[in-house]
Amino acid sequence: MIGDTTTLALALGAMALAGLVRGFSGFGAAMILVPSLSVLFAPVVAVPVMSLTDSVCTLPIVIDSFRRCDWRQVLPLALSSAVTLPIGVQVLVRLDAAVLTVAIGILVLAITALMAAGWRYRGHVGLATTLATGAVAGFLGGAIGIAGPPVILFWLAGQADAVRVRANLFAYFGCSSVTSLSTLAFTGLFTGDVLWLTLLLAPAFAVALLVGGRLFGRAGERVFRFVALGIVGLIGLGAVVSGLA
Repeated sequence: MIGDTTTLALALGAMALAGLVRGFSGFGAAMILVPSLSVLFAPVVAVPVMSLTDSVCTLPIVIDSFRRCDWRQVLPLALSSAVTLPIGVQVLVRLDAAVLTVAIGILVLAITALMAAGWRYRGHVGLATTLATGAVAGFLGGAIGIAGPPVILFWLAGQADAVRVRANLFAYFGCSSVTSLSTLAFTGLFTGDVLWLTLLLAPAFAVALLVGGRLFGRAGERVFRFVALGIVGLIGLGAVVSGLA
């Protein structure tokens, strides 16, 4: 299952790219690692390797982000997404996920284009809006495996600066990882091969994560928003393509 030298080299490259993106923007690792590791190994390997690597390597940043984030938004988002995740899973079981994936991908692309044109929400963000965003994220995560865009666009559309947005994202995904790791462990997906592969690949992710963090420190507000919106746009495009395939 571990693979030959070429397979490992490609996996290390994917890990490095994912770590760089995650360290800079605060998100995006799953978008890179799940498809690439699924091709190189298998989805049943890709998801636990990605989840374990990301959770362990980002832990110091997550802890620091807990002191910088806006808990008035992070906590309601995390709680409401955890509640609606099982509902999304039931939809996945009963309905055609491809249609929903395409629809959500198109919506994400439309909102991303609107924000790229300069739109930002100027009004007050109340608890109801925050809970609703988390609920949508959890539902989509369970139904089609795309939980990030609603939360990411929620913060990018607001008035928070890049430092706060990045801290919020690390804190939110850090909280969410507790649920995902528990689920993966309960289903027995952390096999010996998965743990061994994680040990082999995680250093590349960790080093690139640090580099991405350094690049973020040197980037301005406009660069951060440009990169973040670009990543979200790619997620939306990928959703449309995968749904139509």
